[in-house]
Amino acid sequence: MSAVLILNLPYIINKNLNQVLALKNYHFLFITKEKKIQDNQCPENCEQKPIKNPLARLFFCFFFLLKNRRKIHHVEIYPGGKLTIIFLILVKSFGCKNVIIERGDIHYAGIKSDKLPFFGKYDTFTCISIKLSYRFASSIWYKERAFLNYDLNRYNSNLYYLPNAIDIEDINIEDLNRDIVFLWLNRLHKERYSKWFIDALKKMDAKSYLVGLLGNKFNLEEEYVVKNKPDCLTLFKFKDPREYYIKAKFFVFPAKVVFGNHALFEAMSYGCVPIVTDAQDIKKLILDGVNGFICEFNPESFYLTLKKALEMTNEVYNQMSKNARKTVVDHFSLANLREKKLDLYQSL
Repeated sequence: MSAVLILNLPYIINKNLNQVLALKNYHFLFITKEKKIQDNQCPENCEQKPIKNPLARLFFCFFFLLKNRRKIHHVEIYPGGKLTIIFLILVKSFGCKNVIIERGDIHYAGIKSDKLPFFGKYDTFTCISIKLSYRFASSIWYKERAFLNYDLNRYNSNLYYLPNAIDIEDINIEDLNRDIVFLWLNRLHKERYSKWFIDALKKMDAKSYLVGLLGNKFNLEEEYVVKNKPDCLTLFKFKDPREYYIKAKFFVFPAKVVFGNHALFEAMSYGCVPIVTDAQDIKKLILDGVNGFICEFNPESFYLTLKKALEMTNEVYNQMSKNARKTVVDHFSLANLREKKLDLYQSL
């Protein structure tokens, strides 16, 4: 069985479980900073090797490649650290085919776009490391169409669009008892406007859940949420999201980057009607008033859109809920994208 080595995958590792399950002809080894998949959740064709120290990860990678290079089909590298280019050089020195998987670090890597925000998170050395990785990788697979606005062709001509895909549960959404009005299910950080959500809820009495607390005392957005929580809002740390999707009427996501958000796809697959801000290519996913709501990029418009959602009749809501699910089933289901993923693997 051919092996696929996946390096530096961040905490969103469980988003790749569907990828692993879909490609049973390959054996996957995740090398990560810490363990993110429970042993009882790990499929047979998947291993994980948590190594906290980045240099130790580098040495493990070296000896693994030395021993298994003839078995390795390709190596996937998720950029984001100072050693990204070192990992790529190591992989290339063993003659392994390699792919950079772009999931959003481009926002922080010193690569600017006229159409998208530049966050400038990384230090100079990390930015250089990521840029060089884009330049010398065999190919780049990107998850968001909006990333093309960063002119990735300038770094690498072998670009492939591979959006997030989810496994669609066979469920009748009309039978769900939705007693939660608004659901926020995402991490809290400055590019996602949880403050807008909190402030809007203070003006209305709508039973709501916010799932995404990490317990980080240095996170200013999390601090604001905890200190200003209205009575109608209940806060949770991250849990299995399904229990929230099947109970919530609306999924709220005011953010600078929206389109390919994994939780957004999951929520829509359960018929949660999305309420999102007008950011990047969101109109290619959501038709305002048809399968969700798109508000202008300001807190007042977000509040008014939540208010508008509350005024919907059950008949209108049920149709919009069906449309939201259909969008994901038709365009972002694992079943539909499995063949494309296989084609990409075979093309390397």
